[in-house]
Formats: sequence, C-alpha cells, structure tokens
Amino acid sequence: MTVSSSDDLGRMELRLDHLPRTEVVELLRSCTVARNLTKARQIHSALISSSIYREDVYLLNLAAEMFGKCGSIDAARGVIDRIKQPNDYTRNIEVAMLAANGELLLAERLLENSPSSSIVSWNAIIRGHILSGDLDRAKTLFDRMPELDIVAITTMILAYAQRGHLGLARDLFDGMAYRDIMAWTVILQAYCERGDLCNAGNIIEEMPELNLVAWTVMLCGYARLGDLSSARKIFDGMQSRNLVSWSAMITIYAHHGKLEEAKDLFDRMPEHNPGAWTAVLVANAKAGDMAQARQVFDTMPARDLAAWNAMITAYSEIGIEDQAVALFDRMPVRNVVSWTAAIAALARAGRPDSARDFFDRMPERDVVAWNGMIASYVRSGRMEEAQILFHEMADRSSSSWNTMIDGFVELGHLDQARFLFETMPQPDVVSCTSMIVGYSRQGNLNRARTIFDSSQDEDPVRWNAMIQGYAHNGHSREALELFGAMVVEGVRPDQATFVGVLAACNHVGVVANARNCLVSMIADHGLEDPRVEHFYSMLDVLARNGRLGEAEELIQTMPFEPDTVAWTSLLALEKSRAAKRAVVQRSREGGPFALILNSLEHS
Repeated sequence: MTVSSSDDLGRMELRLDHLPRTEVVELLRSCTVARNLTKARQIHSALISSSIYREDVYLLNLAAEMFGKCGSIDAARGVIDRIKQPNDYTRNIEVAMLAANGELLLAERLLENSPSSSIVSWNAIIRGHILSGDLDRAKTLFDRMPELDIVAITTMILAYAQRGHLGLARDLFDGMAYRDIMAWTVILQAYCERGDLCNAGNIIEEMPELNLVAWTVMLCGYARLGDLSSARKIFDGMQSRNLVSWSAMITIYAHHGKLEEAKDLFDRMPEHNPGAWTAVLVANAKAGDMAQARQVFDTMPARDLAAWNAMITAYSEIGIEDQAVALFDRMPVRNVVSWTAAIAALARAGRPDSARDFFDRMPERDVVAWNGMIASYVRSGRMEEAQILFHEMADRSSSSWNTMIDGFVELGHLDQARFLFETMPQPDVVSCTSMIVGYSRQGNLNRARTIFDSSQDEDPVRWNAMIQGYAHNGHSREALELFGAMVVEGVRPDQATFVGVLAACNHVGVVANARNCLVSMIADHGLEDPRVEHFYSMLDVLARNGRLGEAEELIQTMPFEPDTVAWTSLLALEKSRAAKRAVVQRSREGGPFALILNSLEHS
C-alpha cells in the first residue's frame, strides 16, 4: 500500500515491504513530529514484521527516537534492545530520550558507561538539567565536557541569561573562540530583555554581520522599556524588512495602546499576514474599542488560531466572559491556548466553578491551563481547592509554586507560604519577592532581609519589595542605604523603586533628598514619565515639613489633574486656602469632593 495520510494507518493493516526506504523514513519522522503514540506502535509493529527492514539499524534508531518523542521510554528501550549492533547514533538517541523525559541519572550513567561519548549526548543531558531547573549540575557537566562546541556554550549562555545571571552569560560569551549568529543573538536578546540597551547597542556594533533578527530584537528591546520612538527609528532605518519586522512593530504599537500608529503601519504594509491583522485587533481592544476589534476579526480574510485566541482573550480581559465563551463555542479548531483563554475569562469574572467545568472538559492540559485553574481558585480565596489541584499536578512550573505562595501571602497565611517556599525546587525572584512582601507586612524585616540576601537575581522587583518594606515600616535609613547599594551594584531602578525611596524620604522628612530623588529619577535613570504616585509622595514630604506653599505649587503644576487624594493630603495637615478653594469649586461635582467640603465645614 502507499500511505497517503496518517488516517490510512487506522483504516488498514500497515505493511512496509513494498515501500521504498525513503517513504518508511518519512513515515517514522512524521509520526515523531505528531507524537502520536498509537500510530507509533502501529508503525513499529509493521517495521519489526517486515522481512526487509526489521534489522535496518537506521530505521530502528528512528523508531526508538519516535517512541522517545511520544514519551514512551519503555517502548524506545525495547526497540534499542533489538538492535544487534548499536552505533553512536543509537546511544545519542537513548541518552537524549532519557534526558528529555526527566531520567537524568539514567542518562548520565549511560553516558559514563558508553565506550565513546558524543558531544550530542553531553548537550542533551546538560539541556535536560537546565529544563529541570538544576543549573548548577548543568554547569558541572558543562565543565567536564571532553570538548566544548558552540551548541553547548550557547545553551549555557541562554540558560544564564534567562535566569538573570547576565554577568556569567557574558563571561562565557567573551571566552568563545568563534561565535555564530545564534550566540550573538542570544546575548543581544539577554541585554534587551534586561533593559540594558547600552550593552545591547555595543553588541550590535561588534556583530560581524547584522540580520533582520538582530534588528528586530533590538527594536523589541526599546519597546520593552517603553521607548517607542527609538524602536521606530530602528524600524525606519532597516535596509530591508520582512513580514516579521512589520508585524513586530505593529504589535509593539498595539501592546502600548498606540492604535493610530498601528493602523498607519498596517495600511502601509506591502502585504498583510495573520500576525499583522491580529496586532491591529489587539490594538483596538487595548484602546477600549471592542466593536472595532470585533469588526477587524470579522473582516479578516483568514483567521488563524492566534486571531481567535486574541479575540477571546480581549473579551476576557475586560470581563465580558459570555462573549468569550460564545466565541470559543464557534471555533472551528481549538488548542490548549483556546481552552486556557476561556478558563481565564471565567476566572476573571469570579466564576471558578464554571472555569473548573471547562478545565475538566479539556482534551489535554498543559501547565499553563493548570496554573490558570489554580489562579482562579486563589483569586476567589478558595485556597483549599487550589492546594488540592496543586498537589494533583504532575509537572509544576515556577508559576504554579508562585501562585500558591502569593495566594497564602495575600491572605496572611505566612506559615503555609513559608512551607511552600522552603520546599520549592528552585525559588525565583517572584517567590522571593512574595515572601519579602509577606514578612514586611508583618513587620518581620529581619526575616524579609534574610530572604532578600539569599537571592542574587538582578531583577529590580526584589529590591523594590525590600526598599518599600523598610520604608513602610519606618526604617527609612535602611531603605535609602539599600537604594544606594542597588545603584552601586548596577541594578536599574524602575518607577516602583522611586515610590519606595520617596516614601522613605517622607518618613525621615528630608525635603532636599526627596527633591533630588525626583530629579535623579529623570536625569540619571532615564525614567522620563513620573507617575502620579511619585508626585503624591513628594507632596506628602512637602506638606509634612510645613512647605505648604511649595506643595500647593506642585499640585498646580504637576502633569495630572489633582484629585481628592492630592487635596486631602494637604487638608489633613492644615486648612490650606488653595486646597479649600479647589475643593469648594469641585464640590459642585458631588461625590468625594462634596464629602470633603462637608467635613471641612464641620471641623
């Protein structure tokens, strides 16, 4: 028979003897990609029944690899045991299969007992340890490799970069005798994701050749910092652009709510791909124009899964769960993302029981779906059910642990949060930050600082939590000293950092420090858009130190419409004439201003 599709496998008994070897190879490889264990067993049965191919080492190797990709270690090893003269490729497949399925000790033992060790096998085990979160063991094996290849080095660079160890990643990169485009791109992306565009720019200048991938990574790096102007300059300066470049720039505008810019680029695009259509859909949704977003969706010439999922997610994010579910029901094809988006919509609407119904109906679940369902219970305060689901998970991600830890912290259950934190395989910056926040809220700053010191991650979120913990507990000197250490160690402060620093200045009543901090935020750290919280913190510092004239001037000149928070921060300290005048004027609007005026008249 000639196999024309995978459906043929289910309609008749499969025989291989009359097929050319190339077609048998293609059959094995296509099943490997599909990862269909039922069809894999059928093909294997036909292979060992074949009088021509049953002892073909190459085909048996492919069959072992096929079972390994399908997650059946026993079946894969059964195939390998049939091979009379296994070769290096056989051993590489067995090691890679064991490593990919989490059997890392067996994989290492096999590697040690092999007469010859292939770099491919070393790389497979190192990658397995990285995926399991054991970076130390991965580095130990990396150092023991008989010879290093560019794949191993790039893998370690990527692992270090993804876990925030940018210095170690750069040391490996600098030590490379030869760097391919992948190594350059990995280190470039690491700097861009960290927001270190100075070093990213240096990498761009040093790269022997620049491709569209490098330019697009740099473009996204600026966008991640909110510097859309620089991102657009890079886009406009590209000598050539492909659909990915166009779609990336449109997507950047979409995610920053720049609807007109996204539509303008979309209209100028030489041709439209589904990614560009979906980006414009997202741009309309973020701008709050769901009617236009739906119109874009309805007029798309071809909708891919990403478009359907984006539309469902858009409804989910604004709490229109009925529309999200209705659209889900119309989908011609669904994937795990579709189901997870529907679950998220119901979870956000405070309907965990409906979300659980969807979860139970899922044909297959990935870790994101499990995490979404757990988060739904956590958001509703149903920690017991969240915990049951958490313990049922076969494979937990860091997000699974973090969601549970954060849920217990928010409810003030520090004992349960601490137990999970201490049993978490690899605590990360998110879990550390949650525990720092939890202990700070209880005033246990020593314990919070111990957890802070135990993490070496350069992410500013951890630093911000500790700075704000000190500030809100009245330990302003420690908060300001920690901010100084943060700057010295090269960790880039963000907007939230300065909320904590200004709060610390408020407690110690140092007006000059607070003013210098606000100026430094813009001049030294490039944060050009202070938020309303920064101005209100500065306002508190001035008011508490009797600088009411300066406080009133700040209210009148800040780039925000002053609200009840601004005026009451003055009124709570002294009956400021300007504040009272403003409240009288705004009291005609009713609401909180009328209430404030009433309290003034009766004080």
